[in-house]
Amino acid sequence: MENALKVAWKAKKYGLAAAIGAGGKVTATGTVAEVAPGLQLSLSGTLPDAATARLGLDYVHRALVAKASIGLAASPKIEASATTAVGDVALGGGLSLEGGGKALAAWSVGAALTRPDYQASALLADLGRTLKLGYAHNIDARTVAGAEVTKALGGSAEPACFALGYGKVLDNGALAKVRLESSGLASLLYEQDLTPLAKLALSSQFDATSLDANPKVGVALALKN
Repeated sequence: MENALKVAWKAKKYGLAAAIGAGGKVTATGTVAEVAPGLQLSLSGTLPDAATARLGLDYVHRALVAKASIGLAASPKIEASATTAVGDVALGGGLSLEGGGKALAAWSVGAALTRPDYQASALLADLGRTLKLGYAHNIDARTVAGAEVTKALGGSAEPACFALGYGKVLDNGALAKVRLESSGLASLLYEQDLTPLAKLALSSQFDATSLDANPKVGVALALKN
């Protein structure tokens, strides 16, 4: 999470989002919805570096969600993923290709089970070298608590890492979330609708084991039309 100021605007078919990072770099994304039934196109990049430009495709049709991202550089990186659902079970996978599709850089597969009072998930990532298990329980209609465990496979001696999370919808309708990782990294998020057409999000991340270090903060404002 970087210190950043984010602004987003969205109309019925078109959208535009921009973020100014701590280094003064501007990242922008433009979207066009319904180019074809279920298909959305997007163009993103960091200004003024044209080599960072990427073309995105998002397709949604019934129980299928597919995404692809293609770099517009001379030797682009290609990323693709797809997810489908069968009843309460969702299955998905993704891959990343480098050198214009000549080399497999990464792949992942996962499954998730969603029930009225809980959600459980398993993900095999990093070319099969990392396993992530997650569980979230709905304490009531406005409160959820969860945990995530990450374990390196392949004979790695690294200990498993875990994270605990808690989220609650406050009396004023705002959403508050907190996440604490075994490494000591803590994350906070506060989201609130200012008006029916504007949403404000405040976020912070800090190392609980080194409180002298400067925390990272973010502010995002989303506008709808």
